[in-house]
Amino acid sequence: MSKKLFKAQALAIVMLILVIASIMGVALFSRMAKDKDIAVNEQDSAIALAQVDAMLDYFIGADIGQVEGVLTSAIDNNEYPYEISSLVDLVTFLRDHDVIDEGVEPFSDVWCVSDDSAVKLTISFTDTTEYVEVQPGSVLAFNLDGITFGETGSRTLRVNLKSVAGYSAFLLKRIKDDGSEVTEKKENYCITDSINACSESDYNENIGDANGDTWSSIDYFTDTDGSITYYKDFDLDAESLNNIVEIRILPISGILAFNNVQPEGVENRNFLPIKIAAEATCNVTRGEEMYLPGSGLLGYSTLFDYGIYDNGFFQP
Repeated sequence: MSKKLFKAQALAIVMLILVIASIMGVALFSRMAKDKDIAVNEQDSAIALAQVDAMLDYFIGADIGQVEGVLTSAIDNNEYPYEISSLVDLVTFLRDHDVIDEGVEPFSDVWCVSDDSAVKLTISFTDTTEYVEVQPGSVLAFNLDGITFGETGSRTLRVNLKSVAGYSAFLLKRIKDDGSEVTEKKENYCITDSINACSESDYNENIGDANGDTWSSIDYFTDTDGSITYYKDFDLDAESLNNIVEIRILPISGILAFNNVQPEGVENRNFLPIKIAAEATCNVTRGEEMYLPGSGLLGYSTLFDYGIYDNGFFQP
């Protein structure tokens, strides 16, 4: 009787071991399959991102006038925003605008081996909800040299500004060319992410002595979400009559974000940034955006704006 009991116990133990081994095998297989899926997804994601970068690279240093012409035509033909939904169409677009020569094939036909592959590129002006960042060392320029106006429409450029990290100090510089000499006038500003105005002590604490420049106030309004937006209005007609050829905003401390409102009365300048949004799918979809300056935002290099002061600060 005891021998039969021992045989039954041994069989039960063997079955238990087999069950545990089966569970471990299934778990191991599931883990291996999951790791493989993750590896494949990471590879597909990297391929899609590389394709996005390759598409955007052709718009670095693009002819701004041609890009604006494409958007103007798209608006006139009710095809705005301008979209390209295949590599064939993108290559045609690049050839039509003399970016690449006839016969050049910039993209591989087999960039993604998956059946689930696609590309899309969208060109548009920034809208009223999109803000573009300007960091210290760069500039937001408004080129007024040779600007012309229509008989009707506003000639006032509104520049909406936000502080990205709670505090931003910047310099506003007007470049005047009366035909005999070129001069500049500077104004110091600082903004926060609240309605509390910046004080001179705040300015000194963040970036050092103001070098005796004049301080000016800046208006603001409260958005629907409760956030604060500062703004500057520029009468472009008056600025032009005063021989101002360029207005420059130079961040000194903190990151500025701007959004411009295009004056309807300006004929030959676009003060809106141009957004290029690229998207590629290779099982996984990746996308990136880049911004090009509008024709009215093309200014001279910041190399000539900065100097080292006696206080040791490198600033405009």
